[in-house]
Amino acid sequence: MEGSGTDPVLTERLKGRVTVPLVVTAFAAVIGGSFPHGYNTGVLNAPQDLIIQFLNDTYLIRTGNEPGKGMLNFVWSFTVAIYLVGGMFGAFSAGWFADRFGRKKAIIIMYIPTFVAAILFGLCDVAESFEMLIIARFIVGFGCGAGSGLVPMYMTEIAPVNIRGAMGVLHQLALTTGILVSQIFGLRQILGNENWPILLAFVGVPCLISAFILPWFPDSPRYTLIKLKKEKEAQEGTSSLSI
Repeated sequence: MEGSGTDPVLTERLKGRVTVPLVVTAFAAVIGGSFPHGYNTGVLNAPQDLIIQFLNDTYLIRTGNEPGKGMLNFVWSFTVAIYLVGGMFGAFSAGWFADRFGRKKAIIIMYIPTFVAAILFGLCDVAESFEMLIIARFIVGFGCGAGSGLVPMYMTEIAPVNIRGAMGVLHQLALTTGILVSQIFGLRQILGNENWPILLAFVGVPCLISAFILPWFPDSPRYTLIKLKKEKEAQEGTSSLSI
């Protein structure tokens, strides 16, 4: 030990560098767990009029009468807001999932509600069911809310101490990128037209990409060491990612 009270060997071992495995792992985590949150935050903006028309037409087909303006506004507002309700439940459950399954596995498990929501988004117009749209918004909100807690946790725990701050901001970067992409794809020349169900269902694509990549990389060394008591696996995970 040096006079400063720190072990230079330990300090050096905690340091790391940016490696290809670390970059790929970070990309997989944020593209599947952070990007969808931003995407779903902004995706309803561009096709708003088309979706409101869908709500109106669906109600008309079922009842034979057009809904009142107040009723239509309520259903539209509920469709938008239910995403946040799902996100609240997802955020509260993130810690439990992280401790129960591990950071990486919990992120992958959260792709399941997103995939289910993507299917509902894609079929709601064909099925003439605005309930499917509302349920999908709640489900995808749950997955994104949990991802907002899980991804930063995983990112900071796999990162060496000297680049932990930089890794931590990738979640927010991916989230804002998701908002940007949703606005671009929402242009009428792209998917902001009668193809709006595809626009909404696209959220499943980045999760699918991540689901193929992330399982090949180790879980959080901190979780492996502290929760699973597997020191060797934790050291191997750290070495394979950044040292």
